Amino acid sequence: MASNHNTWVAEINSLLRDGVQLVDLDLELLSPQFTYDRWRICPEHQRSFSTVVLKWLGPPSALPSPPAGASQCPRSDHKKGWNYRAKLAPGDLRRFLDQLNPLSAATSMTQSPFPEYAEYMAYISSDETKAAFRYLVEDAPAVLQCRITPRPHGNVERTVHYDVNGSEPYGFIVSHQWLRFYLRKPWDTHGSITPGQLVSQLKKEFPIKKEFPNSEVKLNKDRSISFLVVTVDDAHRAIRLAKNQMDLATPFASSKRSADRTVTSSERLLNKASKAIENEGLFDSETNEDKRVFRPIAQRLGQPRFRKRLIAAYDGRCAVTGCDETSVLEAAHIVPHSETPSYRVTHGLLLRADIHTLFDLDLLGIDPDSLKVAVSHRVCGKSYENLNGRALRLPKNSAKRPDQNALRQRWDQFMAANGT
Repeated sequence: MASNHNTWVAEINSLLRDGVQLVDLDLELLSPQFTYDRWRICPEHQRSFSTVVLKWLGPPSALPSPPAGASQCPRSDHKKGWNYRAKLAPGDLRRFLDQLNPLSAATSMTQSPFPEYAEYMAYISSDETKAAFRYLVEDAPAVLQCRITPRPHGNVERTVHYDVNGSEPYGFIVSHQWLRFYLRKPWDTHGSITPGQLVSQLKKEFPIKKEFPNSEVKLNKDRSISFLVVTVDDAHRAIRLAKNQMDLATPFASSKRSADRTVTSSERLLNKASKAIENEGLFDSETNEDKRVFRPIAQRLGQPRFRKRLIAAYDGRCAVTGCDETSVLEAAHIVPHSETPSYRVTHGLLLRADIHTLFDLDLLGIDPDSLKVAVSHRVCGKSYENLNGRALRLPKNSAKRPDQNALRQRWDQFMAANGT
């Protein structure tokens, strides 16, 4: 039977069922794509799906030699970032991936983010956790704008700290089958949330994993909070939490003195905030005191409802990738909420957690004229490059599609941040 899109998708799904670690899948494209280890792989529809092209995602200086049966791509493909081409049928994919493993392993031994990297990687026995570790070490530092410092933490030898301006507010501990991510005093960056409230919310985001009975979210003696990271999705959520970009619908806890001082106005303002959110509108604080005390209420009341509306509007799929795993989909404000505190569906996008991070950091933008995705040159060569030029998925209801003015305002910010 001749190869086609459907046979490739069937083979990829077969590998997934067998536990092969394939990530960043885009199976709805004309040419299905996925990432395996440090390679981006794409069957070519232009050649009747009889060949695949490979893109190396590691450091350019560490590009391995072509695997057996592969050759250099022509110059036209090189411009798009593809390195090698191989004649391949879907049934040969499993064997071909086995060839790539030693190539990447040998490279990671020489191109290490820190001296102990290869040792740490070899210590982890789970392929799934290896992928999460690689993300936290190689990709997350750019998102967190920090550098990594491996050194013992207490009695734990294999520990990685994220150094942010001389402080280490977060990091993780390496084990055979999991990573324990920790945040020091995270409530300091989450408004007026208390440690107990944050732990309660994180238990929903990071539930106990059946295979790891001790995987519950912990409030440690040093007042840090820690939780288990096993998969790449866990790692994405951990980084979003570290950047204070995760939706935490926790009730606001004001001090007794503040409550006593504003007891008359509080009911009025709470009602106003709730009503505005219900109507998908704005919450306009009337005084500086109102802004300080009550805006967090509006934000925490509004964000979960905002996300539910966006999930309904976008049929539960990421507007950029088409991902339909709702546990990793988040409500993104087109214009930062601090500038325009709106919960209208037209002022938001439903995005996968990692895409939301790129959008917030102006590493990914939406062209308001073409409604296509633009990826910053600062992430070229990464696994997200294939998103460049992709059409935005829009709600079927035209009344719920992104507001043009909001998109243009954010696009101008994206262009300025990227020097264009």
